[in-house]
Amino acid sequence: DLVRLTTTLGDVVVQMVSDAPITTDNFIQYVEDDFYDGTIFHRIVPGFVVQGGTFLPGNQTPGGLRPPIQNEFSPNRSNVRGTVAMAKLPNDPNSATAGFFFNIADNSDNLDNQNEGFTVFANVVEGLDVVDAMAAVPLNGEMPVTDIIILMAERE
Repeated sequence: DLVRLTTTLGDVVVQMVSDAPITTDNFIQYVEDDFYDGTIFHRIVPGFVVQGGTFLPGNQTPGGLRPPIQNEFSPNRSNVRGTVAMAKLPNDPNSATAGFFFNIADNSDNLDNQNEGFTVFANVVEGLDVVDAMAAVPLNGEMPVTDIIILMAERE
């Protein structure tokens, strides 16, 4: 399964992994519900991650958030550059909902071992340069000065 994220900085296409069915089904359901349309990438840590899927501009929470899912971390799916993983609450391995992040570096030493591991559920197959461009925008703390918006998320 492929999902295209059309953003204000360009398109990113991600390929779902085959061995994290709860996580991939969860993400695709949010895509099909148009949940991600209009959400922003609210947290950018250069050399680490670009995170989004949780907030609308102004840090408003979109409606339609579903209950958290079970963590499906596997050491066979490491948090290396170009992978996409689910965000979750600290010290709560089964708290992922809609938030996700792009790994823009090899974060495996940290993220594979923290909070029972962060579940990688997709790989960037097109647009890694767009993700790198997101990581390079001017920031106010970890928030982009200018919103980077997901205009549309759709299955291909």
